[in-house]
Amino acid sequence: KVDYYDSGKFMNVSFIISEGQRYRVRKVNIAGNQYYKTEELMPHFKVKEGAYFNLGQKLHDERLIRDVYGEKGFIFADINGRLSYLPNSNEVDILFTVAEGDIYRASDVRVHIEGDSSFTKRNVVTNRLGNIRPGRILSSVEIENAERRLGASTIFNTNPADGGPPRIEVLPPDQDTDEAE
Repeated sequence: KVDYYDSGKFMNVSFIISEGQRYRVRKVNIAGNQYYKTEELMPHFKVKEGAYFNLGQKLHDERLIRDVYGEKGFIFADINGRLSYLPNSNEVDILFTVAEGDIYRASDVRVHIEGDSSFTKRNVVTNRLGNIRPGRILSSVEIENAERRLGASTIFNTNPADGGPPRIEVLPPDQDTDEAE
């Protein structure tokens, strides 16, 4: 809503927000998890039964599950928090579904550098990869940390207009590795 002063030089701007109905979390559950028990994961959740629903907390808990599985090598685990709104109620149920997949180890670490791909640059990259080495279990958290270390090293271009920051790409075993150097 805009209200102008008599002089016409100034105005008051008011934002009117209709928030809608506020929902409480009735029930939180996890399905599809085999490697970790529900009782191991639930105490770490931000979403709590009986509390008001908060999308940020739900997204945090999805990320938490993804990271817990990712640290153990389930890098392709698929986590989805589905909301079910109860009819004629202000309550919502949240079901986190987990498709664990398999545990993966690094079979090959390839460094692809456009331009001069000298031995020194390859060593600079592999030194910042941490525990990402052939034969070791892949950790999605370690992959993210290594990408962050590479980007913060200031050795490589990180300007999105010039191609973007360095990235680590993990390919599933059924994908042709020769194409993805």
